[in-house]
Amino acid sequence: MIQEISVYCPAAISFIFRAFLYDDPLQTGSTGVGCTLDRGVTVTVSKAPKTEIVFNNDCIEFPTTQSVIGFLTVESVRVEIESAFPLACGFGISGASALATAYALNQLFSTHMDEEKLLAIAHRAEILNKTGLGTVGTQWVGGFLLKNKPGLPVIYTKLPFVGNKLYSRVFAPRQTAGVISKSVEKINTEAQKALQTIEKNHETLSDIFRPSYIYARDSGLLSGVCQNYIETVQKSGGNATMHMVGDVVVSDTAISYERGQLYEYNVSNDRVRVL
Repeated sequence: MIQEISVYCPAAISFIFRAFLYDDPLQTGSTGVGCTLDRGVTVTVSKAPKTEIVFNNDCIEFPTTQSVIGFLTVESVRVEIESAFPLACGFGISGASALATAYALNQLFSTHMDEEKLLAIAHRAEILNKTGLGTVGTQWVGGFLLKNKPGLPVIYTKLPFVGNKLYSRVFAPRQTAGVISKSVEKINTEAQKALQTIEKNHETLSDIFRPSYIYARDSGLLSGVCQNYIETVQKSGGNATMHMVGDVVVSDTAISYERGQLYEYNVSNDRVRVL
């Protein structure tokens, strides 16, 4: 009898998102640009006397993962999440945890759901809890994606940047729900401009960074602390923009700075998988 199941899911970052909000969670989502990273979360699920979720050794309330549990079982389970990145900083950790938990529960209870159904469960949990608008789709596919359609199924174009090294400097978390609940008209207008530019030219990562930064700035999403750091990176000759969504800057250049924690990683083709 299976006692526990472990599943890995890569973290993911988003450079641009254009939100599409519908009554149907499976149609709701975003188009935009994002990629999976070579580090993420490992989720281990086991049967337990009561349901609890442990994130990096701390018991937490984690509504998105809790929703996945509720969708898949009435049994009590322990979900242990080991994450290489912090929550609410635009690394897609809520989505990664939800998707990995869905895969793990499917194995633990032998429910024999196909991967598309597990993706739909995780996507629905993210939409209902307002913790993401399609990150799980990127994590399910893997790679550097230009997503052409919101919701499911995931329709995308793969861009040739797997293996590129990137850096993220984390200043502070920002809840995705706070952004999604605001008017998205300005965000979507600027996103459409940026995506049209990228669709015409995406030969280099600079072709992604430049319109992504303009989008972050002109949409009103860019915070002051991120703006200051981006300008410092640009003055050093590098490219940078803000994570969608968090007070976090992603760049192609590592520089010394007096604030924030720096993370280094590579763009990868990793996707969710049972260990």
